[in-house]
Amino acid sequence: MRIIGEGFNIYASETGKNKDKLLLSLKDNTENLSRLPLVDSLAFGTESVFSIFDQIVGDYDKLSKIPKNPQSLICILEVIGKLVKCLCQKHRPYNILELGAEQGLLSYFLTYAARNFNEENMVHCVSENLLCNEWLSLLLEYGDVAENLNLHMTQLQTLSLQENYFDFCVLNSSENEVLNNAIRLLAVGGTLVFIAQNGKVIEQKITLKEKQAAYGQSGGAAVDLQKEELKILWQHTEKKLTEIDNMAKEDLSRMVKDLSYLEKLAAKLFCKTEDMELKYKLNQAKENVLNKLFISSFRL
Repeated sequence: MRIIGEGFNIYASETGKNKDKLLLSLKDNTENLSRLPLVDSLAFGTESVFSIFDQIVGDYDKLSKIPKNPQSLICILEVIGKLVKCLCQKHRPYNILELGAEQGLLSYFLTYAARNFNEENMVHCVSENLLCNEWLSLLLEYGDVAENLNLHMTQLQTLSLQENYFDFCVLNSSENEVLNNAIRLLAVGGTLVFIAQNGKVIEQKITLKEKQAAYGQSGGAAVDLQKEELKILWQHTEKKLTEIDNMAKEDLSRMVKDLSYLEKLAAKLFCKTEDMELKYKLNQAKENVLNKLFISSFRL
């Protein structure tokens, strides 16, 4: 496996000649290149994003000898590409999670990539299988990655981590209970990456609608529980509203949809617990975002 760089695109190549898989395109992040680990915008150098992928290819064979069932290299590179894309878009510390890790190899490379952007980025690796001492010792031999990698040996169904905390989650399980757990742990707007049994990598942004479904609310659910959920979702939305001046048109459109959904969610409770303050805040927030979206439509 080799990595091929062409302009702002990075590909994986089985033979070193053909561009078999597009791993990452930076063409939409050209305005932020000065904040990426790049030498310059066209020539990828030693500290570039290109070298992150190249290093992973070089280390894969050495690190994959101990685990019995590691993810394929192309699968790992695809996931890394999705993480790097997220890291390019938001320049702040990231909280990253892998659920259902078989041996920790993917989490190691996620941590390696994340550290290249910000040494405060943290990765949490959750596995039901005890990782052998030989494997852990091997990980410690490679750089400072261990400083940013936390291991959790527990069942996925009973996992107790902070909800609405993580920005990026890789899921290796297809159980509904584990999926709901992942969505609850992710912040609104976070990225969920699912690795299917056939190795296919699927990405989805988590919206308020997915959060609602994950909480498993039904018509007979207690009003107090619904109110608490609404409170959590509104708190995360309020934080995002402080960033609307810097949002792209697509992000503003997504924010309008989320606020509309939140209004509908709140409306179900107003008949039982009239909260005029929240209703006013939602109306004002939606109006502000719509105004920003209107203005952005006229920008060149």
